[in-house]
Amino acid sequence: MERVNKKYVIYYVIAAWFAISSLQAGSNPTFSIVPITNNQVTVAVNNAATVQYRITNNTRTTHTLTRKAVAGITQVTSGNNGCANPFILAAQQSCILTLQINGTMMASIAQPLIIAGPVICKTQVGGGNLPDPFLCSQPAQANLLRINVLSSDRLAILRITNSPLALVTNGAGRSLTVTNTSTEVTATNIRSNFSGTVLAGKVSETGNTCARVAPGASCTLTFTPGSSAVVLTRFPIKGHLTKVANAQLSIKQRLAYITNIGTNSVLRCPVNANGSLASCIAQNDPSFNQPTGIVLNSQGNIAYIANQNNNTISRCPVNANGFFAACAISSDVTFARPTVSTFNAAGTMLYITNQENNRVSSCPVNANGSLAACIAQGTFNGPSGIVFNGQGNRVYIGNISGNNVSFCAVNTSTGVLTSCVQSNTFFSGPTGITLNNQGSIAYVNSLNNSTVFRCPLTSNGSFATCIAQNDASFNGTAGIILNAQGTTAYIANVLGSTVSQCPVNANGSFSTCTVQTDPAFNLPAIIYINDR
Repeated sequence: MERVNKKYVIYYVIAAWFAISSLQAGSNPTFSIVPITNNQVTVAVNNAATVQYRITNNTRTTHTLTRKAVAGITQVTSGNNGCANPFILAAQQSCILTLQINGTMMASIAQPLIIAGPVICKTQVGGGNLPDPFLCSQPAQANLLRINVLSSDRLAILRITNSPLALVTNGAGRSLTVTNTSTEVTATNIRSNFSGTVLAGKVSETGNTCARVAPGASCTLTFTPGSSAVVLTRFPIKGHLTKVANAQLSIKQRLAYITNIGTNSVLRCPVNANGSLASCIAQNDPSFNQPTGIVLNSQGNIAYIANQNNNTISRCPVNANGFFAACAISSDVTFARPTVSTFNAAGTMLYITNQENNRVSSCPVNANGSLAACIAQGTFNGPSGIVFNGQGNRVYIGNISGNNVSFCAVNTSTGVLTSCVQSNTFFSGPTGITLNNQGSIAYVNSLNNSTVFRCPLTSNGSFATCIAQNDASFNGTAGIILNAQGTTAYIANVLGSTVSQCPVNANGSFSTCTVQTDPAFNLPAIIYINDR
């Protein structure tokens, strides 16, 4: 009996030594286990993470193999060349072991750092899918799976800027800024999720710089609308190792607003997907009196209309459907035949050209959209059209009486115009003026000869030689605007009571324009599109 016991002791000592030695990372382990993703994984308690290893049978024999089970880690058997469960490898054959780590289950293990193999063993004969403890391998020490479970109180908090985001049907994309406010956690794979909301299928996340966001850093998510309008809707934004943040987004119908001098009205015209105008509806208000200029604030919920005949600005709330509610009247001693209005780049000040006193009124905008006391600036010559460059540090003003354009430096802090210089006299009654998205070309409508001039801008903002663009549809070219993408120009023809829709080529020139007519057009002056 004593001799038998010694034999068994020797047997188990040898077996134990073999099992231990087989788990060590030698130069040629029985089964090599090499990570093909990062083997140091941080997983949140409310999330999951995935890690992959390549398993190779280094023996000369085919083996059926099993992963030693670890609570909270599940083997995923799908995928190209994925390891089954159990899996069979011929000599020198390999497969990809995919493991999904459940953060919630891992959190029950009271350790800040969990080391979890993976251990790959020969499958016991006749033992179902049980590992044989005497023929196992695990990765080299540096390649062991190390899991750090992040408790919910340590998850990164995301701060969302530019929400709520206002989009326009078939319009340009706009972006939210996402900031990782954590001081220790790097957030990854931050994405929006529209599932279960009315936004699903109506807006797409078309830009994402949030693959990896270090503590304190920011990224952007860009959203592009489809053709359907959607009311303001909340949706979640989340990443790996972050808490859920919420943002809001709406999609308004893309509309063109056209001031109608002949009927003292403003036309509301839906813009089709191809850029053409659908049937227009006239909007009337007692405050309108020869309305010329029109502009909307950046939120698109207030319209400002310049009334030449009574020296006022109509401030009109814009409903969700794009129609005006009852307008309020803004008056100021600086207004004298106010013609065209526009906002500075920050949207904090409204600038209004006044043809009668040859000044430009700069009016701070209060929180409720009303205008504070205005300041009369500059000395011009029948100022009409006005536009800022994208940086907001330069403004261009068309002088209808001087047949030229003034360009002035702008103090972006105070809004004061300085160092105004006049262009050469290329024009005859310049009215509407706009810039392309790059700020490299100015388009100036020349009312008296029904022409649009395309003027390249030099490095100091002055005009290079302007090129006349003519089209059979032009007839008293007054207002001009480009769509948000910069691919289509719209010109209001005040003498022909039409609108020209002109494709814009890569070099800024126009292709043949299409005439847009509508029974409601009656001396259309200025056109504004709400897709910006």
